[in-house]
Amino acid sequence: MRRRLLCFLLAAALLCAPVLAAPGGAGDPLITRSYIADSFLPRLRQAFESLIRNALGAQPGMVVLTLGAGQSLKLTEGQQLSLMSGALRLSVNGGELADVAAGTALSGTVDAEIGRRYIACERATVWADASEEALVKVSFPVEVGDGCPFQDVQRTDWFYADVSQAYRRGLVNGMSAHSYAPTGTLTGAQCVKLAACMHQLWKEGSVSLSNSSAGPWYRSYVDYALREGILSRELADYDAVIARTDYVLLFYQALPATAYTAVNSIPDGAIPDVAPGDRGAAEIYTFYRAGILTGYAADARHAANAFDPEGSISRAEVATIMNRMFEPEARKQFSIG
Repeated sequence: MRRRLLCFLLAAALLCAPVLAAPGGAGDPLITRSYIADSFLPRLRQAFESLIRNALGAQPGMVVLTLGAGQSLKLTEGQQLSLMSGALRLSVNGGELADVAAGTALSGTVDAEIGRRYIACERATVWADASEEALVKVSFPVEVGDGCPFQDVQRTDWFYADVSQAYRRGLVNGMSAHSYAPTGTLTGAQCVKLAACMHQLWKEGSVSLSNSSAGPWYRSYVDYALREGILSRELADYDAVIARTDYVLLFYQALPATAYTAVNSIPDGAIPDVAPGDRGAAEIYTFYRAGILTGYAADARHAANAFDPEGSISRAEVATIMNRMFEPEARKQFSIG
């Protein structure tokens, strides 16, 4: 109460302050006085009016909305959020997030608790991602968009945007409703499914393929891939982990050759572990030249830009590659050597 009264008295003093002499007159010998009368004082009055409103408990308008699984909303400095039901993951980028009930400041990534009130602190940007349908109360206006429903794919992960985009396009699903398993490997059956879905999206503008209701789940994708020329013959083992060369051979057939315009000059033999004439070399070099593949960063196992032909590929890497195939602007320009 004492704080509110102080704010009121300060504002009243400003509003009742004597009027300064007319700018440029005999009583206004200095240009700084004109600035005070015409610019500084009105701004100061506005600041105190805002201070009074805050001191009296004025708050931004609140709205209750439902986020579907995979949707997200963005909070900026001063905005509030309360989770009423469902599941929501909060990612704090810069600044901190205040948990009002606990009296603590949060950072990084946390799961929202039902009934708690959270406020984005100074300079904070907070993303709230729904992994299942969630009812939230949040400051208005609020920016709602498509996020990612998988709890093991965080906004701080290098693959977050690619997995989210591939999911929205209908190209990838999770291992479950809330798990994508980004570090998991890819089987032959899964690779055929992805190649078939990419081909259908490119050809028809949407993906309508779905798992088979009878027989192996992947049969519908295999039949489509054989019919469309993505596969020339059946795979020997659909459940085996696919090698990197084999996934490139499949993915290459998913789109027409005209989709792989070269943006990089990569001479034959430049990829450290792929020589001209090796199985799949032509397709691998095409993907490097198109900026779809860049190879590994140099580490204890790989030379810079190495491909690792017989190694496995992770589900996170696959999402990145598929997005580069569909988005020429996402492709990487680079050189080797």
